[in-house]
Amino acid sequence: RLLETADSWWAVNLARPDDVASVAAIIGATVAGGDEWPALETWGATRTATEAAARAQLLGVPAAALGSVEATTAGAPPTPALTSGASVQVVDLSSMWAGPLCAQLLSRVGAEVTKVESPHRLDGARSTPEFFDSLHRGHRFATIDFATPDGRRELLDLIGGADVVIDSSRARALHQLGIVADDLVVEHGLVWLSISGYGRADDRVAFGDDAAVAGGLVSSDEDGRPMFFGDAVADPLSGLVAANAVLGQLSLGRAALIDVAMADVARSMWAAA
Repeated sequence: RLLETADSWWAVNLARPDDVASVAAIIGATVAGGDEWPALETWGATRTATEAAARAQLLGVPAAALGSVEATTAGAPPTPALTSGASVQVVDLSSMWAGPLCAQLLSRVGAEVTKVESPHRLDGARSTPEFFDSLHRGHRFATIDFATPDGRRELLDLIGGADVVIDSSRARALHQLGIVADDLVVEHGLVWLSISGYGRADDRVAFGDDAAVAGGLVSSDEDGRPMFFGDAVADPLSGLVAANAVLGQLSLGRAALIDVAMADVARSMWAAA
């Protein structure tokens, strides 16, 4: 939801049971079940949007102050010269929307995509089968237990045979598995696409709605109060930008680590509008 603060607005996302359970710790008070939203609204009304979002992020809850991401100075990705991705091997380690959308777009121009999931943490989009199927139509599937040495070796072998790898995990999580994107890009000469809320150097968590708010990409009601612009709009926008960037890099024939931050994409779209 978008909630008003003492100086602005903030978006907070209670998408997971752990997020709901963290509300009491965010506000520093006991909260009765079902009263989480009113409690957050009351608590946030006496704080700045930046303070409220930072407090939630300390506990791993997706939250953002409205328009908190500055405009990026990064140049636009190269214009794709590649009209076909035939013979391109893509390993998709991502989940939900932005990464899988990028993979689906690559597959539609001929790339062969292998979707990799851990048996302990399947893609949350599976809870909506029609949506999941539309993003993964025509893909191969591999279930690999990253927590085991054999699983990590299997994953590294799969990456070694890829031209493109897509991930939506924080860099620290992959490092803990012994998967260092920077090293693998050099070792295998591949294009590694990393999609996250705020970029690889930032450990904050984000979903499409709050990332869009961070970038300032919102609508407004008749009284001028901010409203979410579409459904998790930073996700599909980032998937489109990412696919364009990957195709452009493949057309150049050079290895690269592409860092796509959903909040930055939302900010650039807001600035363009």
